[in-house]
Amino acid sequence: MSNEIIDLTKDNFDYFVTSSPKLWLVKFYAPWCPYCTNFTSDYEKIAQMITGVASIGRVNGDQNMPLMQKYGLKGYPSLLIFHKDKNSPISYDGPRTVEDVVKKVIDVVKTIK
Repeated sequence: MSNEIIDLTKDNFDYFVTSSPKLWLVKFYAPWCPYCTNFTSDYEKIAQMITGVASIGRVNGDQNMPLMQKYGLKGYPSLLIFHKDKNSPISYDGPRTVEDVVKKVIDVVKTIK
């Protein structure tokens, strides 16, 4: 079974992410951003590697500015890990490699168990 990347918006974000007991990795992106475009295939690989560990989603920040503002995001792509405390997600600021992002998600899972 694979991990589907859910398209999140200001209208469904609370339903999927903040109301969910699951851990979520969420990418905030813009379609015009070359860094976001380059990261797309790696994000799909990350989704496969964290199947069963965390849910995964993406937010078009240009179309969902209230979410960008709520979480204080100013650049693309931005990765947030939503854990037990959904009001204080962890901002992932490390290298944008598949291995590093997956390791961070697994580390977060280990700390909340």
